[in-house]
Amino acid sequence: MGTQRFRQSTLPALGRLTRRVVSQRRLPAHVIRHTRTRLRHRLTALWSALRRLSPARRRAIARAPEGAVVVRSVRGWKAATPNTATSAGELVMSFLDEAAGAFDAAGVPWFVTEPQSAVGYRLGVFDEHRGAALEALGSTGLLTARAPSGRQAALGEPVAKGPTGTAPRVVAWRHHHLGRDVVTGPRLGVTVEFWRDEPVGRVVAEGRVGIAGFNPEPLPDRAVEIRGRSFDTYRTFADEIEASRLPFEVDMVYTWVDGSDPAWQRDYDSHLTAAGRLNPEAANRSRYEDRDELRYSFRSLWWNADFFRNAYLVTSGHVPAWLADHPRLTVVHHRDILPAEVLPTFNSHAIEASLHRIDGLAEHYVYMNDDVFFGRPVTGNTFYERNGLARMQMSTAAIPPGPAHGGDLPVDAAAKNGRELLRAKTGYAPARKLAHSPHPQIKSVVEEVEAAFPDVVQATRAARFRSLTDVSLASSLAQHYAFATGRAMVGRLESLYINIANRWAPAQLGELLRLRDREVFCLNETSMLGAREVKVTDLVIGFLQDYFPKPSPFEK
Repeated sequence: MGTQRFRQSTLPALGRLTRRVVSQRRLPAHVIRHTRTRLRHRLTALWSALRRLSPARRRAIARAPEGAVVVRSVRGWKAATPNTATSAGELVMSFLDEAAGAFDAAGVPWFVTEPQSAVGYRLGVFDEHRGAALEALGSTGLLTARAPSGRQAALGEPVAKGPTGTAPRVVAWRHHHLGRDVVTGPRLGVTVEFWRDEPVGRVVAEGRVGIAGFNPEPLPDRAVEIRGRSFDTYRTFADEIEASRLPFEVDMVYTWVDGSDPAWQRDYDSHLTAAGRLNPEAANRSRYEDRDELRYSFRSLWWNADFFRNAYLVTSGHVPAWLADHPRLTVVHHRDILPAEVLPTFNSHAIEASLHRIDGLAEHYVYMNDDVFFGRPVTGNTFYERNGLARMQMSTAAIPPGPAHGGDLPVDAAAKNGRELLRAKTGYAPARKLAHSPHPQIKSVVEEVEAAFPDVVQATRAARFRSLTDVSLASSLAQHYAFATGRAMVGRLESLYINIANRWAPAQLGELLRLRDREVFCLNETSMLGAREVKVTDLVIGFLQDYFPKPSPFEK
């Protein structure tokens, strides 16, 4: 099998690369970029291994409780606290509570300000109380350091250098062990800002992102709720916090198939035979390969996106053995949303076209595939505006020109069909596909699309395998329709798409694990030969275990 792959894939690729290098007299940019990534990944791993040989680390391990993880901190090697928080937001809130309690005990006035990011919670202290505030923080055992001027990328990224005594803001945190070698750092800390007086009566915080100054009352005059807790603040910040919140709830909808289920395989094989000749991609079995992605996507949801109200898992009847009963999780059978005469279905477009039929589903919901993960903390504002507009994420890939034809990939045929429907109905013809990312939906818009194109939607539902006449209702058509009718806008999401079958995937995954700098990432695949598929499965499972080691409440 390895020889076959070498002949069919590697040799032709080497030939193309050689001809290109000879003609251009230089390596292609993507080869240089990925080579640098691989080299950086190897050097980082080597440096990490050398640091582990430190005598100070060995002494810290000897002093640490049994089983504790020792991590390099601003105060040297320290044992990380076992984590009990279910989400990144709750972890940061625990630091905020601890810091606020220390300030109260020391008689230091404080107030909350608007968060800088999804979990970037901040406390304000007037500059005349700086010394007492820093002393109070030190008494808690919280680690403190100068807060960096920009956003930090990695969980344990070094903080800004310099003394805290003159810093305009400091970050306070504890190292928490999430599992395996994953330890949280200052990025998941609470920021304490120092506000100084100006001659005109205002107070300002140097180099601040957000509100730059305000005229304070003698005492905080408003209370604001953050994650169910009430905090004192000033009207300026309370108004900003309230204005940034979504006035509606958001649900999450996942679709999942267990391609290893024997009953499902028998149904698949029998209906595949009956269907006759199909586009190879419509009958691609690798699309149903289960690498336990759903488990880790749920972990990413809970840790980085716990703003959701309820989650729905849509399946053909089977559920993962590890799945637990949970009040915020509902399993939905295909028969609950699709007509009996079209079941069983093996067409993701048919399932997409029926998600809005889920009983009890919120008006605003996000459609998720199990190969999409939340890599950094996000909020509902990542996907919706306060006025209800959806924030759709555009891809750089173009929708191919012309009508759908037999040579098209199913995803391209569906995009083309949707474009022609939109052109005829609204005059808007989308040029680009949507990104492989979470898809924000508006239930009433999807229902409107179904009412506008009932025959097309019904034909999509009736196709057991992806067909030439399909539309991608949730992942394309409904969002473009919302945009064309003024109910969606183009958002900006820091996302990454990795083709795990690509030879550069190991380097990309290593870089992603090191930086943890993407809000969302997708691990998609193309067809692979057997030996290669086993290797890729091991690669992906190892990466996901390292990135999301903390079990979610959806697991037994």
